[in-house]
Amino acid sequence: VSDTPVKEKTETLSLDDLKASDVQFKFIELVGLSRAEIEDLSENNNSSKEKSGYLFSIKTSSGKVYKFSANDHQEKSDWIRDLDETINSLLENRQSRSLDIHLIDELTRRSSEASKPTLQGYLLLHKDKYDNKAFRDPKSGALSQTTRDSWKAKYFELQGYYLFYWKSIEVKDRGFKPKTIQTGKCSVSIVPVMDRDYCFQIATNQRIYYLSAGSNTERLLWINSIRRTIDKYLDEVDKMKMFQQNSTVIELSPLKELKLENENKCAECSKTDPGFVSVKFGVFVCRKCAVAHRRFGTVKSTKSVEDWSPDEIEKLKEMGNQRAYEKFKSNIPTYMYQLDEKDTGGTRLSWVRAKYSSELDRDETHFESRVQPPNDTNNDKKDVQKETLKKGTLLKLTRKSTWRSYKCTLKSGELLYSKSSSSNRTVGSINLVLCTSIDPSSIELRAEKYYTFELISPVRKFVFSSTSKGEALAWVQQINTFCNN
Repeated sequence: VSDTPVKEKTETLSLDDLKASDVQFKFIELVGLSRAEIEDLSENNNSSKEKSGYLFSIKTSSGKVYKFSANDHQEKSDWIRDLDETINSLLENRQSRSLDIHLIDELTRRSSEASKPTLQGYLLLHKDKYDNKAFRDPKSGALSQTTRDSWKAKYFELQGYYLFYWKSIEVKDRGFKPKTIQTGKCSVSIVPVMDRDYCFQIATNQRIYYLSAGSNTERLLWINSIRRTIDKYLDEVDKMKMFQQNSTVIELSPLKELKLENENKCAECSKTDPGFVSVKFGVFVCRKCAVAHRRFGTVKSTKSVEDWSPDEIEKLKEMGNQRAYEKFKSNIPTYMYQLDEKDTGGTRLSWVRAKYSSELDRDETHFESRVQPPNDTNNDKKDVQKETLKKGTLLKLTRKSTWRSYKCTLKSGELLYSKSSSSNRTVGSINLVLCTSIDPSSIELRAEKYYTFELISPVRKFVFSSTSKGEALAWVQQINTFCNN
């Protein structure tokens, strides 16, 4: 990163010498790429390319400009392409989080009618809608049978949230209706392998448009301008979402107050603004966690006014997220990680089942007592589950892919393990009820001395081994008495 004139830097430092040396580098600054823009500076300094080097710059959302110098043209092109891909990925992630509001279409139409073009000029447009003819062969680099006649010059204007194009500027001046691309919902990125130079693509739901500019500077100018309109579009979407939330009162005021009292977060994954409540456990949950909670009890939306009774609201006041956590936290196994917004539905289901297991087991026991008469066999079975069923030493594969010996104990539906036979302190436990049963035929011999089997839980895979196949089989048979089939 250069904060001084590039000329001074390139005269005193050689990239080749730095790469070959053992010089130590120090972290200086982090350059944020969200809403960043790339500019090719070499094409603006053609007269002094030997002195200025292969230059490009990154302009951040705050307006700060960072200048970079590559070793050669190919290295500069690779950096620009990779940076462009990252910026496009960040923008697509933001697009995926924005809701599609119908009113925004009317907003884009009015904006296009009232605004002036922000960028205009000729670009080459590939006439084929599909990309199967336009690319080079990735191995040989040879062009396909597509001829240069596949590219036609069109006159483009970027206006509001639309990109308009005509056959020529004369056709536009005669008042002919243009073809349109709605830029607010598209993505734009560099395409480096087309049969023409300086290509980029605009991807919409209906079609991918392949375009070619006259230079790399012109290509980046179009890409940056289109991305600015996308960011502006998403800003308008966020404003309209905020306006709708503030102007439409559809939640019960007691629920709204309770959500704020519970930090307006999901009780399971901490996602903000949860829209559902688990009536059974009295906690606020997000949409994805609500799917898991529905397996065990009633889930209601905070926006369905007519569905709530005073008793249900009172129950929610008595419990809430924090009281529920204090009540049920002891049920969470030590090997389970805290649930996150990005976790899958299966992981959420396992988390809910484990966290509220004491309540679920009580309900199940109450149900069984009503439909099944008590007998000595069931009582004996419960007593056996409380006893230690098996003890022994097993090798466990650690996260660093090394084997370590542990003292293992199978007790009360859990597999407990400690670091040595002399230590009674448990360093880990596995809730076998949540695990998948092990196929005895899957026991395999590794390194000609370890008989290995795998135990799969909702959060990770555990690998154990024994020096005896019979001992490994005995462990598998005992573990399977608790696992899900």
